[in-house]
Amino acid sequence: MAYRNDVDALEARLAALQGDVKETTKARDEVAQLLAEARARAAAEGLAADWAAGGPQRRRRRRIWIAVALATLAVMSTLVTSRLLRHKEDSFTKVMAQFSVFSDQMCACRDKACVDKVTDEMTRWSQEMAKQDQAPPHMSEEQIKAATEIGERMGKCMQSAMSAPEIPDQMSSQDPQPQAP
Repeated sequence: MAYRNDVDALEARLAALQGDVKETTKARDEVAQLLAEARARAAAEGLAADWAAGGPQRRRRRRIWIAVALATLAVMSTLVTSRLLRHKEDSFTKVMAQFSVFSDQMCACRDKACVDKVTDEMTRWSQEMAKQDQAPPHMSEEQIKAATEIGERMGKCMQSAMSAPEIPDQMSSQDPQPQAP
């Protein structure tokens, strides 16, 4: 194509480049949309695979076992602390009464936050008891049995509160919950 002057040639070149820019922009936008859709599909497939593999239930069971282990540790530390402090019989009765109060509070819990609060209070109480320099009492078989029953009750209540249904952290409100096959 022959041009009469350089201005006409430059105008033609500019028009051709603007057409290329529109086509390139359109192609870029289409690829960006495809990429967004592929990422969304991959995320949904990953979430569905996690649910199908039992991920949320496995994590919930793990949290329950950790909570039971912590409760058992708290119970044992309380018993050891009471023995190390060599309390008299009246002191042992007070310890068991307080331990029973913690057990009742734990059984009133319906979520993890409540369980954590009761566990923290029990830990503080146990640490305060450890600061007292008294000899621990010799526990009779009945006292050991009573302490064990309270500890088991507390553990069951903690497990019940920790296993309450919860909304999975990974799911947003706009994504439907995938069904396990």
